[in-house]
Amino acid sequence: MATAAAPGPDRSATPGPGRSAPAIGPRQLRRTLGQFATGVTVVTAQLGEQRVAMTANAVSSVSLDPPLVLVCPDNRTRTLALIKEAGAFAINILSEEQEWIGRHCAVRETAATDRLAIVPHRIGRSGAPILDGCLAYLDCRLWADYPGGDHTIVVGEVVDHKAASGGRPVLFYGGRFTSLVEAALTLLRTHHPPNPMAGDFWG
Repeated sequence: MATAAAPGPDRSATPGPGRSAPAIGPRQLRRTLGQFATGVTVVTAQLGEQRVAMTANAVSSVSLDPPLVLVCPDNRTRTLALIKEAGAFAINILSEEQEWIGRHCAVRETAATDRLAIVPHRIGRSGAPILDGCLAYLDCRLWADYPGGDHTIVVGEVVDHKAASGGRPVLFYGGRFTSLVEAALTLLRTHHPPNPMAGDFWG
C-alpha cells in the first residue's frame, strides 16, 4: 500500500524572485522585542580626557573560553566611536538602586555630554570606567566588531570582572524600567487577576 509523502516545508512566506518580504516597522518591532525582559547595563569607555557612558540592554555572553561578551551600540553614538578608538570598554550591570543612572545615561548625548560627571566610578584594568556599587562589571578589551544594520556588534574579551554578593537588578520590560517585584506583580495581574473573595491582593 502506498504511503503519503511527508509534507515539505511551507515556503509560502519565503520571498522568492520578484517577491519582497513584508515591511517591518521599527516601532512595532521595538514593541515586540520589549516583551523580552532584560537587565540594564551602562557601557563605558575612556581615552585620555574623553569618557562616555551609554545605557544598554542589548548585551550577551558569547564564549567562556576565551571569555567573550558583546554589546550592540547604535552606529551614531559617541560611545561606539570611543570604544573603537580606545580599544576597550566596560559593561556595568545596574542594581535597583541605580535605576537613576540607567535613566541618566539613556538621555540623548551631545558632543559636550559627560554623563559620568555625577556618577561615582573608578578606572578599571582596561582603562574603562567601572561604576561604584554596580551588581557586577565586565571589563573588556576590544576583540572584534561586526556590522549589524544600524548598530554595530562589538565583541570584547573580558580582562577583569566581579559580581556583588547581594542586591537585585533593575529590569527593562515593555519599554520601561521596572524591578523583579514589580515585574512579578504585573505578570500576576495579567494572567491571574486578583480574587478579593479568596484574599488575593496584588498591590
